[in-house]
Amino acid sequence: MSNPNGTTISVLLADDDDLIREAVSYLLKSFSELNVVGTAKNGLEAVQLTELHNPDVVIIDLMMPEMDGLTALKLIKQSHPQTKIIALTAVETPSEVMSGLLNGIDGYLLKRVTKEELRLAIGRVMKGQRYLCPDVADLIFNSYVEERSHQESPIAKITNREREVLELSCAGYKGKAIADRLNISIKTVEKHISNLRSKLQVNTAAEMAMAYTRWKDSNAVKFLQAKTPPAADRRSA
Repeated sequence: MSNPNGTTISVLLADDDDLIREAVSYLLKSFSELNVVGTAKNGLEAVQLTELHNPDVVIIDLMMPEMDGLTALKLIKQSHPQTKIIALTAVETPSEVMSGLLNGIDGYLLKRVTKEELRLAIGRVMKGQRYLCPDVADLIFNSYVEERSHQESPIAKITNREREVLELSCAGYKGKAIADRLNISIKTVEKHISNLRSKLQVNTAAEMAMAYTRWKDSNAVKFLQAKTPPAADRRSA
């Protein structure tokens, strides 16, 4: 971890939580190659202190009073595009993380950051690289995989009416019975069945039912995995 010009790396820390601010500041000051030029309690102070000290790195909480961290970092990047921004945060949603990255965040750290990871993150961003802590990286990766899985699933292509016809067909209903249940003509049912076979790439009603069952089963597993706490959490409950 070093500054390209050989000088110490100047760091500004912004967090409205006194304990977090003091703990992270303590970790930062333990590195001889870092110089903590200031600490801020809110986004407005972070912007003002950046103007005053022109730090190499700003480590900033995204949820702060007076001015939130995302607004503050946008202003900082506008006036100091060379300044590296590391978000210090709790686990967020994938959309919030992506929004932060698109608005100039160079790295993400959780508030329980260790001394070693803090050094690693600052070193990475000073080299012009991005740094995502493992939890945030997993969040983005899992979100991407889930989105691609949903997009690539043939079930995602069917309409609401086709889904109704499919569910009734899988439940054992035939053409006229489906038509009566949905109050549509048999010809319309046949058209939906034809569309379903084409979209699901199957030839028979049995294959269509199997494709739909596999899709439902896979989504049920995802739901249960999302709702089931880790083993350590279950033991402590």
